[in-house]
Amino acid sequence: QLELRILAEVTQDPTLLGYIQAGRDLHEETGRYIAELKGEPYGRGTGFDDRFDGKTANFAWFYGAEWWKLATVARTNPRTRHGYTVGHELHQFLTEKFGGVQAWIDNTKNTLRTSGYVCNLFGRRRRLGVCDNFNTPEGGRLLRQALNAPIQGGAGDLVKIILYDIYRKCLTLGLESGIINTVHDSVDMEITEGEREEVVEMVRESFLHPPVEEFFGFNLAVPLGVEIGIGRNWGEAKP
Repeated sequence: QLELRILAEVTQDPTLLGYIQAGRDLHEETGRYIAELKGEPYGRGTGFDDRFDGKTANFAWFYGAEWWKLATVARTNPRTRHGYTVGHELHQFLTEKFGGVQAWIDNTKNTLRTSGYVCNLFGRRRRLGVCDNFNTPEGGRLLRQALNAPIQGGAGDLVKIILYDIYRKCLTLGLESGIINTVHDSVDMEITEGEREEVVEMVRESFLHPPVEEFFGFNLAVPLGVEIGIGRNWGEAKP
């Protein structure tokens, strides 16, 4: 959940920081709230669908979704009274719960009105153009991009820092193991026989403590996490 951690770092939202530091499942709790709004039992046998709906609703709202989009995410029809109620109450619930994220959304709107670009944690800019009306289709699109770029872009840049750290450690230690590929925030490596334990610990350290201060002069306040899987192929290794 690297994007969620970057969002917490950017917004410094106390509720979101509390969830991450306590290891609580934010998506499950939002999923339970959606099920409650709809008058349905959570899980419907598996628990997967409702948690997925909660995750989708959280990120949709984080990236600027209005009530009608949240109603759709919750699998209701926003044109019906029930869907209208679910969408509005879910939007209000998330707005009140994550005041720091809402303040960041408001600040991003002000930034677009004046400068027309946004920056991620590491200084990378995304130029979008000045916009002062976010109720039009074009304004809504620009706002979604302005909210998305610092989070996904920040997560992508953090992965690059981690990749570089792994690469230089492999060179320094003279390891034959190396990076093959990346998939979003996951790293696929080929490990030479006899180097497994050393590489696992090295990768764990690079993910948990990336050298952000070395390159950018600050430390991340949000703790990072890592899951490591080992197998003969990607399917077996995926944790």
